[in-house]
Amino acid sequence: MKKALIILAILIIVIITDVVIMKRHAVAPSVQPTITAPTAVATPTETPSAAPEQLQESGDDVNGQHIGYIKNLTDTDGAYSMTINYVQWTSCKNCPDDYSLTNTNTKLRTFPIAANAAVLLQTYSHGATNGNFNWNQMVSLSDFAAIFAHPMNDYTATRLLYWITIKNGTVTNIVEQYQP
Repeated sequence: MKKALIILAILIIVIITDVVIMKRHAVAPSVQPTITAPTAVATPTETPSAAPEQLQESGDDVNGQHIGYIKNLTDTDGAYSMTINYVQWTSCKNCPDDYSLTNTNTKLRTFPIAANAAVLLQTYSHGATNGNFNWNQMVSLSDFAAIFAHPMNDYTATRLLYWITIKNGTVTNIVEQYQP
Protein backbone atom coordinates (compact mmCIF):
# COMPACT_ATOMS: atom_id res chain seq x y z
CA MET A 1 0.00 0.00 0.00
CA LYS A 2 2.82 2.39 0.88
CA LYS A 3 4.52 1.69 -2.47
CA ALA A 4 1.27 2.35 -4.29
CA LEU A 5 0.91 5.72 -2.54
CA ILE A 6 4.48 6.65 -3.42
CA ILE A 7 3.92 5.71 -7.06
CA LEU A 8 0.68 7.71 -7.08
CA ALA A 9 2.48 10.72 -5.60
CA ILE A 10 5.21 10.47 -8.26
CA LEU A 11 2.60 10.32 -11.03
CA ILE A 12 0.89 13.40 -9.61
CA ILE A 13 4.25 15.20 -9.52
CA VAL A 14 4.87 14.28 -13.17
CA ILE A 15 1.44 15.53 -14.22
CA ILE A 16 1.79 18.78 -12.27
CA THR A 17 5.31 19.30 -13.60
CA ASP A 18 4.13 18.73 -17.16
CA VAL A 19 1.29 21.26 -16.73
CA VAL A 20 3.64 23.86 -15.22
CA ILE A 21 6.13 23.37 -18.04
CA MET A 22 3.40 23.66 -20.67
CA LYS A 23 2.15 26.91 -19.11
CA ARG A 24 5.64 28.32 -18.58
CA HIS A 25 6.85 27.58 -22.09
CA ALA A 26 3.49 27.69 -23.91
CA VAL A 27 4.26 24.36 -25.54
CA ALA A 28 1.42 22.60 -27.29
CA PRO A 29 0.65 19.20 -25.73
CA SER A 30 1.56 17.40 -28.95
CA VAL A 31 5.13 18.73 -28.84
CA GLN A 32 5.62 18.81 -25.08
CA PRO A 33 9.09 17.68 -23.97
CA THR A 34 9.29 14.33 -22.22
CA ILE A 35 10.41 14.62 -18.60
CA THR A 36 11.12 11.57 -16.51
CA ALA A 37 10.29 12.23 -12.88
CA PRO A 38 12.86 11.19 -10.28
CA THR A 39 11.91 7.88 -8.74
CA ALA A 40 11.72 9.01 -5.12
CA VAL A 41 11.83 12.77 -4.92
CA ALA A 42 9.39 14.12 -2.39
CA THR A 43 7.36 17.23 -3.00
CA PRO A 44 7.92 20.13 -0.63
CA THR A 45 5.94 19.82 2.58
CA GLU A 46 3.37 22.32 3.80
CA THR A 47 6.16 24.14 5.66
CA PRO A 48 8.41 25.89 3.11
CA SER A 49 11.45 25.47 5.37
CA ALA A 50 11.27 21.65 5.37
CA ALA A 51 13.73 19.80 3.13
CA PRO A 52 12.59 17.05 0.73
CA GLU A 53 12.54 13.47 2.00
CA GLN A 54 15.72 11.43 1.94
CA LEU A 55 16.23 9.27 -1.16
CA GLN A 56 17.54 5.72 -0.85
CA GLU A 57 20.33 3.97 -2.72
CA SER A 58 19.33 0.97 -4.81
CA GLY A 59 20.29 -1.10 -7.85
CA ASP A 60 23.52 -1.16 -9.81
CA ASP A 61 25.33 0.82 -12.51
CA VAL A 62 22.90 -0.32 -15.21
CA ASN A 63 19.63 0.36 -13.37
CA GLY A 64 19.83 2.06 -10.02
CA GLN A 65 19.82 5.12 -7.84
CA HIS A 66 23.06 6.34 -6.27
CA ILE A 67 24.45 9.35 -4.43
CA GLY A 68 27.82 10.93 -5.05
CA TYR A 69 29.91 13.86 -6.13
CA ILE A 70 29.80 14.76 -9.81
CA LYS A 71 33.44 15.16 -10.79
CA ASN A 72 32.96 16.08 -14.42
CA LEU A 73 30.09 17.09 -16.68
CA THR A 74 30.90 17.03 -20.38
CA ASP A 75 29.02 18.38 -23.39
CA THR A 76 30.10 16.86 -26.70
CA ASP A 77 28.01 18.49 -29.43
CA GLY A 78 24.92 18.50 -27.21
CA ALA A 79 25.43 14.95 -25.90
CA TYR A 80 26.13 15.15 -22.18
CA SER A 81 27.98 12.70 -19.96
CA MET A 82 29.04 12.78 -16.34
CA THR A 83 31.65 11.24 -14.10
CA ILE A 84 30.59 10.55 -10.53
CA ASN A 85 32.23 9.26 -7.36
CA TYR A 86 29.65 7.38 -5.28
CA VAL A 87 29.53 7.85 -1.53
CA GLN A 88 27.51 6.14 1.18
CA TRP A 89 24.94 8.34 2.95
CA THR A 90 23.91 6.96 6.33
CA SER A 91 21.25 8.38 8.63
CA CYS A 92 22.76 8.79 12.07
CA LYS A 93 20.92 10.45 14.97
CA ASN A 94 24.20 10.95 16.91
CA CYS A 95 26.03 12.59 13.99
CA PRO A 96 26.16 16.27 13.10
CA ASP A 97 23.14 17.08 10.91
CA ASP A 98 21.82 13.51 11.48
CA TYR A 99 23.82 11.85 8.70
CA SER A 100 27.31 10.61 7.93
CA LEU A 101 29.16 10.19 4.64
CA THR A 102 31.73 7.55 3.83
CA ASN A 103 33.57 6.74 0.64
CA THR A 104 34.69 3.13 0.72
CA ASN A 105 35.31 2.98 -3.02
CA THR A 106 36.84 5.93 -4.88
CA LYS A 107 36.15 4.42 -8.31
CA LEU A 108 34.98 7.04 -10.80
CA ARG A 109 32.09 6.01 -13.03
CA THR A 110 31.16 7.75 -16.29
CA PHE A 111 27.66 7.63 -17.76
CA PRO A 112 25.87 9.26 -20.67
CA ILE A 113 23.01 11.56 -19.64
CA ALA A 114 19.65 11.30 -21.40
CA ALA A 115 18.78 14.41 -23.40
CA ASN A 116 15.48 14.63 -21.50
CA ALA A 117 16.99 13.99 -18.05
CA ALA A 118 15.25 15.80 -15.19
CA VAL A 119 17.59 17.98 -13.10
CA LEU A 120 16.24 19.14 -9.72
CA LEU A 121 18.19 21.51 -7.49
CA GLN A 122 17.45 22.19 -3.83
CA THR A 123 19.60 25.20 -2.92
CA TYR A 124 20.32 26.99 -6.20
CA SER A 125 17.78 29.80 -5.70
CA HIS A 126 18.33 30.15 -1.95
CA GLY A 127 17.66 33.70 -0.93
CA ALA A 128 16.95 34.92 -4.46
CA THR A 129 13.62 36.44 -3.50
CA ASN A 130 12.63 35.67 0.08
CA GLY A 131 15.58 33.87 1.67
CA ASN A 132 13.91 30.45 1.39
CA PHE A 133 14.98 27.44 -0.61
CA ASN A 134 13.14 26.65 -3.82
CA TRP A 135 12.90 22.88 -3.29
CA ASN A 136 13.08 20.66 -6.37
CA GLN A 137 13.78 23.57 -8.73
CA MET A 138 13.80 22.08 -12.22
CA VAL A 139 16.53 23.31 -14.56
CA SER A 140 17.40 22.17 -18.06
CA LEU A 141 20.39 19.92 -18.58
CA SER A 142 22.18 22.68 -20.53
CA ASP A 143 21.53 25.17 -17.70
CA PHE A 144 22.85 22.66 -15.18
CA ALA A 145 25.99 22.21 -17.28
CA ALA A 146 26.48 25.98 -17.28
CA ILE A 147 25.88 26.18 -13.51
CA PHE A 148 28.32 23.32 -13.02
CA ALA A 149 30.99 24.91 -15.22
CA HIS A 150 30.68 28.45 -13.84
CA PRO A 151 30.12 28.59 -10.07
CA MET A 152 28.45 31.77 -8.88
CA ASN A 153 28.28 33.43 -5.49
CA ASP A 154 28.04 30.76 -2.80
CA TYR A 155 26.61 28.11 -5.12
CA THR A 156 29.33 25.75 -6.26
CA ALA A 157 27.69 22.77 -7.95
CA THR A 158 30.93 20.77 -7.96
CA ARG A 159 30.98 20.55 -4.14
CA LEU A 160 27.44 19.28 -3.73
CA LEU A 161 26.05 15.76 -3.53
CA TYR A 162 23.64 14.50 -6.17
CA TRP A 163 21.34 11.51 -6.46
CA ILE A 164 21.38 10.03 -9.94
CA THR A 165 18.92 7.58 -11.40
CA ILE A 166 20.33 5.23 -14.03
CA LYS A 167 18.19 3.30 -16.51
CA ASN A 168 19.83 0.99 -19.04
CA GLY A 169 23.22 2.54 -18.24
CA THR A 170 22.08 6.13 -18.90
CA VAL A 171 21.44 8.85 -16.29
CA THR A 172 17.78 9.87 -16.43
CA ASN A 173 17.54 12.04 -13.29
CA ILE A 174 19.90 14.23 -11.29
CA VAL A 175 18.70 15.52 -7.91
CA GLU A 176 20.76 17.70 -5.60
CA GLN A 177 20.91 16.33 -2.04
CA TYR A 178 20.15 19.01 0.52
CA GLN A 179 22.78 19.17 3.23
CA PRO A 180 22.14 21.41 6.25
